[in-house]
Amino acid sequence: MVLYFLVLFYWLLFFAFGRKEITNKRLFFAVLPLFLIMALKSVSVGSDTISYFTRYVGAFDMLSAENAITEPGYNLFSYFFHDIIGAPFWVFNAVVAAFVCFILALFLKHFSTNIYFSLFIYMTIGLFTMSMSGLRQILAVSICTVPVIWAKVCEEKGKEQSPHKILRLIVGIMLVLLAYTFHNSAIVFLPILFLMDLRLSRWQTIIIMMVAIATLVLRTDIVDFMGNFVLDKYEKYDLEEGYMMNVLALLVPIAIGIFCVLVSKPEINEHTYSKALSLMFIFLALQVAFNNLALSQNQIARLGFYFMNSYMILIPMALKRIHGNLQPIATFIVVVLCLVYFYLGTHEGTLRIDNYVFFWQDSVYLRY
Repeated sequence: MVLYFLVLFYWLLFFAFGRKEITNKRLFFAVLPLFLIMALKSVSVGSDTISYFTRYVGAFDMLSAENAITEPGYNLFSYFFHDIIGAPFWVFNAVVAAFVCFILALFLKHFSTNIYFSLFIYMTIGLFTMSMSGLRQILAVSICTVPVIWAKVCEEKGKEQSPHKILRLIVGIMLVLLAYTFHNSAIVFLPILFLMDLRLSRWQTIIIMMVAIATLVLRTDIVDFMGNFVLDKYEKYDLEEGYMMNVLALLVPIAIGIFCVLVSKPEINEHTYSKALSLMFIFLALQVAFNNLALSQNQIARLGFYFMNSYMILIPMALKRIHGNLQPIATFIVVVLCLVYFYLGTHEGTLRIDNYVFFWQDSVYLRY
């Protein structure tokens, strides 16, 4: 845990005293600690890492394994590194970390108002804990993020004519289908490709968030309906089986949604949010909805991972919209709450990332 908090305070230091302009050099050194943590971990870090290690060692067999046949992209990816290149697992893990961090850096460059605070949020209440354990899904999430970045770049450069939109849509569909071959849950991202040009008003955003929160009450019927679309490999999980969700894990997304919607107003002389911010609010609403549904079936929570990056954008933006002496107070409260949430969720948590070990400290790891 000490290593994680050192990195968190490194980002907070630059958030408080560093320059706000985003340059490629600052972006590189901001993301570098995250890459090193992800790339240098042992198989003992992360509840699923050891299974990915075992799967990597048997990469050839996984090409025809019945329980993995629906995700050939990841199978071929690991087969290429293990059987063709002959790379040890720590190299494979470092390549995955490099790709994930590169996409994250691009996303922050085009969306974030403060990369250091966004990274702080990423580690404390964002995708960091999942990325330390779920290699397949973090790859799928990263691939799905590419069309989102492309849409923002087109918006910035004014390339929003029909030919650009059609090309973007076609490539976006191809990328989502590619992500589907890494983790089948990526298919949930497909409808998002048709929503990237929306501009929401504040009232529309409030209504969408209210509908998302309402899923907490309607979750039983919704989960029952979703059971009609479950893949055979997941049928062993009962979609109506309840489980004890951490109260904080349930309330935090709802609190973030309410806070960001109430505090964030469209720019002066604008009646709607930009396309990028509108999309982030849609992401946040979907994350709230899937998190609520997970109260009835924890497998549904993984669908929300595709939309959790909205935290990194909307929270700093909302804090920036607070004026006067309330801004530093609100920022301090958010920082403390994020640190508490991270500690409570990580220390002796089910994802088992609290006891960090470097890969060279594991002799078994080095042989493969």
